[in-house]
Amino acid sequence: MKRKKIVKFAAWGIVAALVAWGVSAIAVYWVSAGRVFDKASDVPHCRAAVVLGCRKALPNGLLNLYFARRIAAAAELYKAGKVDCLIVSGDNHIKEYDEASDMKESLAEAGVPAERVVCDYAGFRTLDSVVRAKKVFGLDSFIVVSQKDHVRRAVFTARGFGCNAYGYAAPDVNGRYSIKTTIREQLAKIAAVLDVILRRGPKFLGPRELLPDGSPIVGCGEEEKFASEAELPKLDALVFKSEGSTIYGQVLVPSAKFAGPRPCVIFCHGFAGFTRWDDVAHDLCRAGIAVVIPHHRGAWGSEGEYTVSGCIKDAENLAQWAMGAETAVKYGLDTNAVYLVGHSMGGNSVVNAAARLPGVRGVALVAPCEIGYMAQNMSREELKRFLIGEGMLVLHRASDDSIVDDIIAHAAEMRFERAANAFEGKKVFLATAEYDRIVPTEPLDAFWNKLGTGVQKHRKTYRAGHSLMGARLALAADLKDFVLAYP
Repeated sequence: MKRKKIVKFAAWGIVAALVAWGVSAIAVYWVSAGRVFDKASDVPHCRAAVVLGCRKALPNGLLNLYFARRIAAAAELYKAGKVDCLIVSGDNHIKEYDEASDMKESLAEAGVPAERVVCDYAGFRTLDSVVRAKKVFGLDSFIVVSQKDHVRRAVFTARGFGCNAYGYAAPDVNGRYSIKTTIREQLAKIAAVLDVILRRGPKFLGPRELLPDGSPIVGCGEEEKFASEAELPKLDALVFKSEGSTIYGQVLVPSAKFAGPRPCVIFCHGFAGFTRWDDVAHDLCRAGIAVVIPHHRGAWGSEGEYTVSGCIKDAENLAQWAMGAETAVKYGLDTNAVYLVGHSMGGNSVVNAAARLPGVRGVALVAPCEIGYMAQNMSREELKRFLIGEGMLVLHRASDDSIVDDIIAHAAEMRFERAANAFEGKKVFLATAEYDRIVPTEPLDAFWNKLGTGVQKHRKTYRAGHSLMGARLALAADLKDFVLAYP
């Protein structure tokens, strides 16, 4: 009887272990999906890569192939211009065992300048390496280099601790040589999930350290290095005719280091346009995305009279312009990767414009204003007071009532829920603010729930107010993922 209980207990233990492994494996794969690359040319540019350490030589004295292939992959990434420096992170718990120094020496032999390599001697575990990348080296965004399974786990852990991490997979090692490592890696997935759930920290943190240029960094927002004037990103004036009115704005053109064709984001401002998004736009441009920042008709120097329905038409016309052959050639754009991004009333502009244009790849709605819903649930005077309070008087308009009349006349057709069916096959990112006191978020649920199964949906709520101040680094990182990482 006792033996049966032991067998039963062991069987349940095996089942529990298999379930824990299965759940962990799915979690690791899901969180890292679309972020791990096999080709250096596909990897987005970041300030630094973290090369995960292992022993250089095996106990029999032979070269460790895992080590050699990670070094080759890291050198390839650096030489491809995808990173400006490398952090080699490994175990140095005793003087005689120094993974980081071995990696730095081997990278120098592979042609990476020694001054572009920084040693992290406290990378005892993958958790330590990625968390220290953020807390010690100040990186919010980085690339992890190792073999694919290891990279997936590292990206999972990094994202679990708030990092915008990508992975570059070194070639795997096959055969009997890899059996022990493969088994250990599968078990490590369970530990990685527990690390994130239990919020385990690294063994050592220590003071902030600087990267090779001597300056502390945050994400990929610092100034980059360019080999020549031809590589510099460019700013072009936007002068565009929309139904007879000249629309002014800017076009941010990424560095020539990003081989085209490039995705394009058209960033539409809200009502009346006081909230600027240049910081986010420049961050997108640094990631290789062309960004168009228009001022709608009647707003901030653009010609014509401001109307909300006119803003929708401006967004529609700009998207068609961006998808045109002439514009694509001029700015190196991918006409199949044009995105509309709108904040507040700009969300109303882009969701309705994209619904009319099959060629638009996706929309991102940032604290969007469902003005059609508001018009249907407010009196005329309440709506007018709301618009005046949000700055209507700075806009060029026919009269104070003209904008109100336009909104009421088009309220039903502007409802987001009405546009939902047009997004099959597109991508939709909905970013809301937890402390938004300007626009209601209730009607967005109806729109979100009506989006079909063919829509690639991503939704996130930020701990911020309507302007997303205090959350813009996270928003910029998520917008880059939305455009670049998701298929």
